[in-house]
Amino acid sequence: MDTAVKLLLDTNILVYGEDKKNPQKQILAIEFIDDCIKRNNGVLSIQNLVEFSNVLNTKINLPSHDINERIKDFSTDFDLIHYNKDSILKANEYCEKFRTDFFDALIIATMEENGISIIATENVDHFSFIPWLTVINPFKKK
Repeated sequence: MDTAVKLLLDTNILVYGEDKKNPQKQILAIEFIDDCIKRNNGVLSIQNLVEFSNVLNTKINLPSHDINERIKDFSTDFDLIHYNKDSILKANEYCEKFRTDFFDALIIATMEENGISIIATENVDHFSFIPWLTVINPFKKK
């Protein structure tokens, strides 16, 4: 890994990069993704790729070949982190402790296990209550 401070891109950033129905957010998402690639500071969880695939299949209706190409590109351009049994156990604890959704808790646990303390997401309220986590919203005007 590069010595740059790493940040995890939440699935919604990836999805907006494909969402032609929202051109303003699509442009901002693409710029953010490209900037992370250029800085070599972006991280994705395998969970992000699973969720991204699901949304592109069910809501954006992209052909599987196109989805797979994007997954291959993201896997090349970003560091990938994985969850495991311990991540799932921790996520279950976080669901109870923070009263959060399981899949958000799994992202939090996976980030913690991999020393990632910054997440880029539109869903600031899903993560802002985690004391050790810094949340940035690339769609919010500065």
